[in-house]
Amino acid sequence: MKRLMTLTVLRVACIVAAALMTAGGMPLRAQENPSAEFQRAVEHYRAAEYGDAISLLMNLERRGYGGYLLHYNLGNAYYKNGELGRSILHLEKALLYRPQDPDVLHNLKVVRARTRDRLEPVPLLFFVRWWNEFRTAYTPGTFFIVSVVLLWILAAALFVFFGFRNIVLRRLAMGLGIFFGVLFILSVVLYSARLDELNAHRYAVVMPDETVVRSTPDASGIESFKVHEGLKVHIMEMRDAFYRIRLADGKTGWIRASALERI
Repeated sequence: MKRLMTLTVLRVACIVAAALMTAGGMPLRAQENPSAEFQRAVEHYRAAEYGDAISLLMNLERRGYGGYLLHYNLGNAYYKNGELGRSILHLEKALLYRPQDPDVLHNLKVVRARTRDRLEPVPLLFFVRWWNEFRTAYTPGTFFIVSVVLLWILAAALFVFFGFRNIVLRRLAMGLGIFFGVLFILSVVLYSARLDELNAHRYAVVMPDETVVRSTPDASGIESFKVHEGLKVHIMEMRDAFYRIRLADGKTGWIRASALERI
């Protein structure tokens, strides 16, 4: 009976691991860029021919290629070309692949120093701030790998619990099973939440030099405030050709969808 239970536990572990893989695996895995075309773009960039570098890199993106290097170089090329909004857009996309990359964070700081909007973020309770930082510090792929590792540790603990008669071993296995079971559930929740968040593209960057944000989703709505090129906003909902957005300082309003590029 115990042997049957042990085999059942291992089979369940395999099924769950397979389900995680089919649910998306590592959705942010960078794709390999065709080296010759990418190298030509780099050469144009080094020659200060930023428009040509952008054209080659954008052609790669239109053909379905992506990844950290593509967006990082696009962000830098757009900055050198004086297009701050598109520079921030692609540097933010590069962060999706490497959330804590120091080069991207430094370049974003440099580009944002040239934008017009200066917003003071809404203060958050320390544990909310810590949770947000932890949740966004890793890609879904990282949480996926952690989930699989924790699943096999949990399976090993259950194997010991059902496969051995030693009381001490069984108690130790039960304690570890509960601990790693909780961590496994948490990692799966974080994986699903991050994957949904990134697929929803809830953040966007303002492209025009200046855009009016209105109180209602129509052109006749009262002007609430203005936003400028390069500002990152949170998209809350869409109605007709307008997005309802929220700024870092808590302000909300409606803006034309054509004024934004989703990250």
